Amino acid sequence: MIRGERPVPEPVLPDWEIPLYAHGLTVPEAPPTRVDHEAAVGPLMLGVFNVDRARAVTAFERLAAPAPSVACRGHGDPLTVDAARSLAKAAREAAATG
Repeated sequence: MIRGERPVPEPVLPDWEIPLYAHGLTVPEAPPTRVDHEAAVGPLMLGVFNVDRARAVTAFERLAAPAPSVACRGHGDPLTVDAARSLAKAAREAAATG
């Protein structure tokens, strides 16, 4: 359960994420804003700034293993076509990019 009582560990970042993360630390917190238009969401992918990227890749592989027909994600509609293949592909691509 996540309660926010423990300090958040520093993420372990691949080289390509370091400048992105460093820049994000300099940006002031954005105020709440209304949403006028939802952006289209692309293919399934492992998010950035993971504390343990290898463990996140393993989680995607484990999610793909039972061949689910649906994959829900944090943004966008659930994947209802080729969900297992999309999870496995995202894990392979994330592992390849370090």
